[in-house]
Parts: sequence; C-alpha cells; structure tokens
Amino acid sequence: MSSSGAAAASPKRIVSLDAARAIAVALMVFMDHPTIARALPTFLRHPEWHGFRLPDAVFPAFIFVAGISLAYSMSRKKDVDFKAATLVFLRRIAVLMLIGLVISFVKYGLPLRYLGVLQRIGLALLLAWPFTRLRTRWVLLGAAGYLLIHAVVLLFVGAPGVVPGDFAVREATISGYVDTLVLGVQHTYMQSGFDPEGILGTLSAAAQALLGLALGKWLIRNPRNTRALLFAAIVGVGMALLGWFLAGVLGMPLNKPLWTPTYALVSSGIFTFVFVLMYWVADTKGHERLFTWLVPLGRNALLVFVASNLAVAIARRLGYFPGIGSRLASVIGSELLATLILQGGELALWFLVAGWLHRRKLYWKL
Repeated sequence: MSSSGAAAASPKRIVSLDAARAIAVALMVFMDHPTIARALPTFLRHPEWHGFRLPDAVFPAFIFVAGISLAYSMSRKKDVDFKAATLVFLRRIAVLMLIGLVISFVKYGLPLRYLGVLQRIGLALLLAWPFTRLRTRWVLLGAAGYLLIHAVVLLFVGAPGVVPGDFAVREATISGYVDTLVLGVQHTYMQSGFDPEGILGTLSAAAQALLGLALGKWLIRNPRNTRALLFAAIVGVGMALLGWFLAGVLGMPLNKPLWTPTYALVSSGIFTFVFVLMYWVADTKGHERLFTWLVPLGRNALLVFVASNLAVAIARRLGYFPGIGSRLASVIGSELLATLILQGGELALWFLVAGWLHRRKLYWKL
C-alpha cells in the first residue's frame, strides 16, 4: 500500500482509464461470486463451453485495460533506461504471479493450481512488454502474430488421438493436452487436465494486451482529436465483426476457456469501441463527473480483486456461505433476487472500502 503524496507533481490522470478499470473489476466481483448461480438469467452466466455472453467480456477487458495502462506508464518513463525499466517490470510481474498462487492455494488447496486470473494477466503483459517502446505498427503486428500462432496450433495441431481443430471436449483439445503435459494434471483447474487460464490461451491474451497497448499509444498521440477517436472506434467495430466472421469461416468458436483468437478479437473490438466512447466523453469533452465516482475503485482495482477473492474463499472454507442464499430466498420468495442482493451487497462493500482508501490517498501498487 502506498500513498500518492506526489500526486500534484504527476501528469493529469486519464479518468476514463480509472473508470474502465473500475467497471471491469466491479463486474468481476459481481459475477464471480454468485450464491445461487442457477438462478441467474442466461446472459449473466458463462456458457458451458462455446459462446459469448456478458461475463465473457469482463476478463479480457481487464487485460485490455492493462495494455492501455502500460502505454501511459511507459510514456511517462520514456527517458528511463529500458534495461532498468525491464528489471522493475519483471519484479512486479513476479509479485503479481506470486499473489495469484496465494489465491490459488486459499481457493483450491493442494496440489497447487499453477495458473489463474492474475497469472494470466502477468504472462500476457510479460509477452507484451518487448513491444512497449516500438512503434504502433509493430505492436499491431505482434498482436497479429500471437493470434496467428494460436490459431494455427488450435486448427492444425491435435492432441494424441484427436483430430486437429476438434473442440468438442475441453480435456481432449490441444490446449488441455499442453496444460497436462507442462503443468501436470494435478496442477490444472480442479485437477481436470484442462485449465481455463491455460498455457496456449495466453497467446491470444497477450495479443489483447498488445491491442490495448496500441490503443493507448494512439490516444497518447491524438489526445483530443475527435477524428482519430472516431477512427479507433470504427477499428474496434471492425475487429469485433472480423472475429465473428472468422468464427464462422474457420470453424473456430468464440470460447473463453480456450481463449480462442476469435474470442480475443470480438472482446477486444467491443471494448475498444466502449473505451473510446468513455475517453471521448470524459477526457476529450470534459464530462469527467460522469465517471469520477468510479475512480476510487479503479485506482485500487488490484486490491479489491485480491481481497474479494480471498475473503470469499476464506468464508467458504470456514462454512459461512453454504445455505445463505437459500435462506434469504426462502424469506423474500425469490432465488434470483436473493443472489442479486448478496452479490450487490458484496460489491457495495468494496466500493465503500475503495472510497475510504481513496479519501486517504492510499493505493496498492506493485
């Protein structure tokens, strides 16, 4: 935890960036801890396997925002020696992944699940880092390269005994095979032989970090250029349409657990459009007040994500959660309303915590 006492000397913060980070972590907290998951409407639940719904847009948005943040962070450190900056960056990634392992231990126990949300973010940023001081065109080529490599492996390399491009059974995909081979089946999610934050999917996640980095570089170069923002928004729409088109042409479904390149394109395209709109409203047109209420949560997004996951995992291990949703539902007569109240209450609590920390200028940064 650090205090931002030097805030007055720092460049003006991008309100839309803090707000976007806040929305991503708020949705992650709200959607990841349902007490009665079956009661939620379909659009608030992940598909069983293939498909794209609202919850599927949240995690990639967080990675995309991390890429945008990386662009602004590096723009403030352009005079810093790249080797020195790399060492600091590697230390931060190591700490981030260590925190992820701690969360895995608390949630799942032993044998330890090696990968998870924070590990995926860390590895995606690690693969994006070499491009941070290159021109935008090279950043985009890097993103295209990661997506292409992942697509080729998924479509043309099959697990032993499985036809390449067959995505019917998650454990039998090439992604599940690689996870089992490299990590060991006992160190995958629920010891299933497949990890939804697995190794191959990190390639497309890294591409999303690079697409965020490219957008950040574009905004830094064109901070108040409405035409440039319109161009970026159109590119975002085109990217989403391209992902849907390729899903039909290539037979590569939109699939979050596999983190398919088509899924990465669609989610990145949607978030490019949404973020550019937020940036135009808040940071170009000056309507910051529409988003400032989100800033406290956005500035402590990592703290809220880690603390909320640990709190829920510990409460479940201590036996506090079983039956709480059902008991509330029996009182108010609705399972849906009961789980929404409990999820909303948890989110409101973390908004209050983030607001309290913000008033004291306390922010947790790696």
